[in-house]
Amino acid sequence: HATKRPIPDETPLELTIDRLSSEGDGVARAESGLTIFVPFTAPGDRVRVRVVDQRRRFARAEMIELLEPGASRVEPRCSVYGRCGGCTWQHLDYPVQVAAKEKMIRDALERIAGQKSEGRILFTPSPVEYGYRVRTRMLAGPEGLGYRERASHTLCPVDHCPVLAPGLEAEIA
Repeated sequence: HATKRPIPDETPLELTIDRLSSEGDGVARAESGLTIFVPFTAPGDRVRVRVVDQRRRFARAEMIELLEPGASRVEPRCSVYGRCGGCTWQHLDYPVQVAAKEKMIRDALERIAGQKSEGRILFTPSPVEYGYRVRTRMLAGPEGLGYRERASHTLCPVDHCPVLAPGLEAEIA
């Protein structure tokens, strides 16, 4: 028997993002104690959000307004960032991305594999923040060449992609 979801209250909330989830969303606690996941936020961000899906133990929200950026927030290089479904962390300083990925690996080893990991997990991050991807799958449509929009099958046309290796990005034109 399915659990009925409460209808989210439309009242905007002001939150401070505490950390990143293993999926990359910002995580905050509402005054009620409810854990709220907010995509495209960074630790330390003060944001105004609208809850879009509320469950018994957590909620998902969308950012309405960035009130004050956290120290780890940077300006994304991509003009369609947030609309395109390809990248979700361009708004985070690269060392913060690397630390979050290390934490994701540790969490997966502990939660899924049941292996306790001590000390640092050694992995090799890209030596460059952009221009590292050497493979991509793009879509073609009447609007042009691009990727799928976030959580959609709609084409998001692009004329460049900063994460692609320079030679591959040149092929978009």
